[in-house]
Amino acid sequence: MNAPAAREEGRESASLPARIEARSAALLGQPSWAASGLVLVALAVAGSAGNRYTAWGAFAGFAALFALMRGFGDPDDDARPKRDGPSRAALAALVLVTLAAGWLRVSALAPLPPEPTSDHVEKVLDALRIREGARPVFCPTNGGREPIQMYLLALLALLPGVGLDLHSLTLLTAIEGTLTVPLLFLAGRELARVRGPAAADAAGLAAAALGAVSGWHLVLSRLGLRIVLLPAATLLLLVFLLRAVREGRRRDWLLSGLVLGLSLHTYQSARFLLLVVAAAAPLAALGSRAARARPLRNLAACAVLAAAGAAPLARYAVEFPADFWARARTRVLGDAPSGDPLAALHARLPSLARGVLPALGALHATGDRSWFQAAPGRPLLDPASGALLLAGLGLAGADALRRRDRAALLVPAALLVLLLPSAAAASFPDENPSATRASGALAPALLLSGAALGRLGEALGRRRRSAGVLLGGALVAASALGARARLLEWKAAYAGRALPHRALGAEAAAFTAAGRSFGNVFVVGVPHGVDDRAVAMEAGRPGRSPGLHPGERPLAQALAAARAGADGRRPDFDRAEPLLFLVSPRDAEGLAELSVLFPSARLRSVPATGPDGGFVVVEVPAERPGPEPEREAVSAPSRPGAPARG
Repeated sequence: MNAPAAREEGRESASLPARIEARSAALLGQPSWAASGLVLVALAVAGSAGNRYTAWGAFAGFAALFALMRGFGDPDDDARPKRDGPSRAALAALVLVTLAAGWLRVSALAPLPPEPTSDHVEKVLDALRIREGARPVFCPTNGGREPIQMYLLALLALLPGVGLDLHSLTLLTAIEGTLTVPLLFLAGRELARVRGPAAADAAGLAAAALGAVSGWHLVLSRLGLRIVLLPAATLLLLVFLLRAVREGRRRDWLLSGLVLGLSLHTYQSARFLLLVVAAAAPLAALGSRAARARPLRNLAACAVLAAAGAAPLARYAVEFPADFWARARTRVLGDAPSGDPLAALHARLPSLARGVLPALGALHATGDRSWFQAAPGRPLLDPASGALLLAGLGLAGADALRRRDRAALLVPAALLVLLLPSAAAASFPDENPSATRASGALAPALLLSGAALGRLGEALGRRRRSAGVLLGGALVAASALGARARLLEWKAAYAGRALPHRALGAEAAAFTAAGRSFGNVFVVGVPHGVDDRAVAMEAGRPGRSPGLHPGERPLAQALAAARAGADGRRPDFDRAEPLLFLVSPRDAEGLAELSVLFPSARLRSVPATGPDGGFVVVEVPAERPGPEPEREAVSAPSRPGAPARG
């Protein structure tokens, strides 16, 4: 071998370990921290077996996230220029907008929704189990639910004067909805940051103001369910992804992975945020060959953080796959079990494709048809926000072409991706469009609308600043008027279909206020009637079940079981105390039987909103020793008149 060839071979053999070390260092900033983080992830997974968090497993999980952030960090991030922050005037305006949003959600909308439903009861029961010592990774009842909201509800209920009822449910979502408004400002500002600090502040404030009065978001903020967490998680993810795509800092990719992993514990539709991150990867990779290598390493680091954040949930999915995928499987494939899921999915593909158009049309045309979660048939966006959204989509495309701002395409991509959960209800086409499953799309829709409004104000401000402010205020006011109309329609539809659990709970609470036993309360069930658990919840007795199911007839037999101490729902039944029966006016058979069983009973009709028009209260005096004198039987009352709707 000649000398030049030997020298070349020596350089190649010497450079191979150096190249491996350099590539490893490009991904692992501090290998010891990264290794420690992976060990802690394994401990977190081990500490969440059997759908129960242990204290040491939860601690290991949070410690793992911290260690992985350190281990995969890039020292070059600190050497890069810092970003410009918002001005003091913008921050002051944001405080005012947030306070207004909080007043709307906590005070002005306090009567909404007017009644609890079985969905609310299930969340309260999960929070009650947590308060009593359960530590679930996933809540498998009622089709399965992610747990963060139930933990937060259990914590909120520890405050003085806050119980586990509809009030606490709606108070929590109102607080979460209010805190989403500053996230709209941050994400809106990040979207427009390439245009300068003033334009960024204008876009952020416009998005926050539109979100504060958005009818779609106001309903989610008062609904009392965990759905309101998804727009907040989406906004936080978009903040970091926009920065990551534009600047390529490893820290932003890591924070994106952290938010993604934790968001999977909020709401089922958050699983589609994986596709949002996947859409960000090619946008970041556009450019030279050298530029493409770094986003791949950053995306790998992002994936590690996301997997670490979702690791306990992933273990649950492996241990209990039927429970974890139950709700998604039924919406896509139907209620009937399928022997071959892939074949069933292939058969559903045409239905899935047909569902995309209604999901897209929900923003401007059709809207959700459900009385429970929306003003039926009203578009999800009010006319002002809808028009601004179309303008924002056009501006995003223009920025991507003229300014070569690849990140401008990320928000429209997120809008399309996050409408897919609504379209995915192939087996239940009546549930598409869905204001709740598509709730993640609310975040990019408001960001694009805010960007357009901010750009409009910026253009007018060059000539007359007052004209820009007035026009922006007029568009926000138009959105507020649209929100008011939406909320009135939602309230009317909800009151017309919901059952009077609050009034029934008030009757039960008044009965027990004098020291009478709650076990002596009987909610007589009928098909499609009230949920006795909701009555107990509103009576201040969450977790109790004072009902007699529709099949428990004759009533004398059920009453005999209670008197004999054989009814496990009534451990505190007292034979010496009065009885209270709450009966639907549709239940003529039950009312007739009660009038025969208890001739001395007092019957009272209570009008209320809802399909039954009210209910009947049957109060039975306490039993007296000795023979009961004969009394004239009380006939069943007539059905109460239909209430005024709205």
